[in-house]
Amino acid sequence: MEERLRLPYEPTPTECVADQPNAPQCETPDRKQHKPIIVRMRQLAHDRLRLTVGSLPAERGGIFVSRQGPLLIDDFVFDDSSDTSRAVYYPNADYLNTILERDYEPKGFCFVGVGHSHPRGLWRPSGDAGWGDVKAARSNLLSKSNADLAALFIPIIESHATTGRFRLHPFVMLRADLQVHPARVEIVD
Repeated sequence: MEERLRLPYEPTPTECVADQPNAPQCETPDRKQHKPIIVRMRQLAHDRLRLTVGSLPAERGGIFVSRQGPLLIDDFVFDDSSDTSRAVYYPNADYLNTILERDYEPKGFCFVGVGHSHPRGLWRPSGDAGWGDVKAARSNLLSKSNADLAALFIPIIESHATTGRFRLHPFVMLRADLQVHPARVEIVD
């Protein structure tokens, strides 16, 4: 995670929301059917996400950490010092890296994802390879410090303050193709 984690925002249509119960597949823009990637999330991480980003206005965020890789989320670190606006989440990379290095890496955790909330109706990562959430995810995956990371968890959060409910719209970017893939989250203890 470096300062290049800036996430400019532009409206993009919702193409797939993979967290629907009993929804085994999602339709992607090319209309091919793909099974969503399963991401397991510890209840603690889910609760921390819900009580912070999930309760605040749009464009708040933080990072996910894990001891076992990006498909098992152990904890969520809220970025309470980010520069937020109505249309952009600017993570405080120095703050998040300090928390990661001080509190998590000595215990065997590593950075495995970044999530933030969007304004109403914009429930997928914004942008493409040249800008937005997609560019930030690609930059993080290609960073030398994340060379061992096979994927990055990049959910978009629907906050209670924005829509009256908390909901996770999960996506994963795979190193193998540097594309955004729909995901489904399962909460585990």
